[in-house]
Amino acid sequence: MLLSSLPLELLAHIAKKVPRLKDRKSLRLTCVLLGEVLKPHVLASVTLNIHGHNLEPGFSLLQALVEEQEALQVGSAMISGLSKHIRKLYVAALAPTFYPESDADFEKKQKLFDYLYQGEEQIRKWHTVEPKGLHESRTSHTCDLTCRYLTCGSRYLDLRVTKPAVEPRSPECENKLRLLLKPALGSLDNLTAIHWSWHYSDSDWTLDTLYECLESDKFLSKIKDFTLSYRPENCIPPLRIPKLPELRRLSFCIYLGDAELDRLFQHPTISNNPNLTTLSITLQQDHFPHYMSFPGSIPETVVDLDLNGLKFANLEHVISGNLTSLDLSASKMANDESWASLWETLSLQQIRLQKLALGQSSSPEDMRKLLEYLSSYSGLESFSLTKIHWYPSYSAHAVYFYTHILPRHAKTLVNLELKPLYESSWCVGADSIDAIEQCRCLRTLSIRVNHKGLDPDPDPNPERASVGSLYEDQNIPELCDQNSVHLLLQTIALSLPNLEKLTIEPATTLTFINDPLNFAMNEGQFYLGKRRRIRASVESFARRSDQLWKVFKWVQIYVHNQKMELEPRWEWRYIAPSEI
Repeated sequence: MLLSSLPLELLAHIAKKVPRLKDRKSLRLTCVLLGEVLKPHVLASVTLNIHGHNLEPGFSLLQALVEEQEALQVGSAMISGLSKHIRKLYVAALAPTFYPESDADFEKKQKLFDYLYQGEEQIRKWHTVEPKGLHESRTSHTCDLTCRYLTCGSRYLDLRVTKPAVEPRSPECENKLRLLLKPALGSLDNLTAIHWSWHYSDSDWTLDTLYECLESDKFLSKIKDFTLSYRPENCIPPLRIPKLPELRRLSFCIYLGDAELDRLFQHPTISNNPNLTTLSITLQQDHFPHYMSFPGSIPETVVDLDLNGLKFANLEHVISGNLTSLDLSASKMANDESWASLWETLSLQQIRLQKLALGQSSSPEDMRKLLEYLSSYSGLESFSLTKIHWYPSYSAHAVYFYTHILPRHAKTLVNLELKPLYESSWCVGADSIDAIEQCRCLRTLSIRVNHKGLDPDPDPNPERASVGSLYEDQNIPELCDQNSVHLLLQTIALSLPNLEKLTIEPATTLTFINDPLNFAMNEGQFYLGKRRRIRASVESFARRSDQLWKVFKWVQIYVHNQKMELEPRWEWRYIAPSEI
């Protein structure tokens, strides 16, 4: 049956079942009718990204919106209907004279950061030089997020930030942007969400234009979702918050001082908004490395709360009975008692979180209270526990988690992230794989494994002969009973049909806990070696059988932050002479 013969209602239903925009675009090319049906779904979210390497697509989008608005005003029937379909607008950059570093230089920078014990996500460096100068610039090897010395074996890489001076803008591009931006934004009659990434490479006037449009009568009651990633230079210009009384979701990723943070929580958009249900505020630690005290209170209407980069003395004014999601993965408490009081408060108020993300756990009492809270109910959908520091009952708590907690939430768990700092029972292995196997609804899984039993390091560094001696199995997997990676992948192939993404990382060996000098000298290379062993284990698993190979057809597998790209298997079959 041809797709064009199907009823429009059925085609529209098919379109709604396709979650990824990339897949919708591909499906749209199959036939004209399906293309028209998918048009509203494909154009519902658009990205505006104007910079030195990418002028034409962004200006073409703005020009099309302005011309369509002008055609509507004169009553022309020749319009594309672009503006009426756009409901979410992503603004990545409005910097026509700035250039992000080239792909080649960005890849070089990522390779440098492979020497990190725990690498961070990197962003591209912005330059105000011509594109040909990017390949010659030493600053392209620096990171815009990190400013410190990084350990690389026994040597150090100086990756301190050096930001080039801003050069005069091109009047032609700047004037064109100024001419088109406001009328283009004003043409989006059905806009309900805007995600804006404002960088110091963007002009100050673009923020003024944005807020002027958002606070106009046309958008005042329409905007339900506003996200601002705000990276000024030395907090200039100061942060402005739009007055949007109908806002339901507000998210900031910002660089602020204490005074600005206090003013942020007192703003009516947060403090006096009866419609606000989702609040996410992240303070960037590279700009203000200290943790700030949380100054305000959270409206009781908020059910999804994400607060990171903050330091809490207590959480009494944060927790409300309506809360269903809590993310404190990059925040700190003034002391361990504050963490324990959080779990007691949640238990006393009978708040059953569906999503929970935590980090910086180092107290056995804190962990005990957390496990007691998680064992008091079922229904957790997303759980993230990272940076679990070592303490005497470290492994005992891990055993309790896998035997009592995880099975309790197995039927509802969709996302699971467990990242202990040290090799222990927290790492997925033979003792915990049965608990993972029960979580058949999992879509994303991020875990760490012990290096013992993994396939041998295929490329040991001859300059670091001492690293080989650090492997507790002497780089000989036969000395151990199980390969944790093989065990995990086999479980996925047989028991986790819904999994879409898997991330596997190594953990630090316990040997380094009381040996900081050995850690500084060897952990960088040792960490890379363990990652090579994980990759080798994934590749050897893929070669075992056709049935096991199928797992790679639906699961994206990452080792640390690098995606595994495996060669496709050849399908061999016997061809009879009559078929030739």
